[in-house]
Amino acid sequence: MLPAKEWPPRMSFDAIRIPLYLSWADPHSALLAPWKAWMQSYPRLQTPAWINVSTNEVAPWYMAGGLLAVRDLTLGEPQEAPQIDDKDDYYSASLKLLVWLAKQDQR
Repeated sequence: MLPAKEWPPRMSFDAIRIPLYLSWADPHSALLAPWKAWMQSYPRLQTPAWINVSTNEVAPWYMAGGLLAVRDLTLGEPQEAPQIDDKDDYYSASLKLLVWLAKQDQR
């Protein structure tokens, strides 16, 4: 499988839903292995916001908001009720809420 030619070959906002939905369906899915390996290779607050899957170049800024919530869910780290504030745009807030719903389903 190759990245689509129409977009940059990055794992970021557009692909972060893959580990979200996999984690939601089965937090122990073997399909999460590459996501977990990549996310675990960085300290929580220093996980790059994206990685170029062709070159391994990473973003010069870190995950925050909804991206960080998906990271935490994927790695099975504790989740609190979502805190949505002015720093969260629509997509970040939506990811936080989806992560919260996933955790509710896993109880």
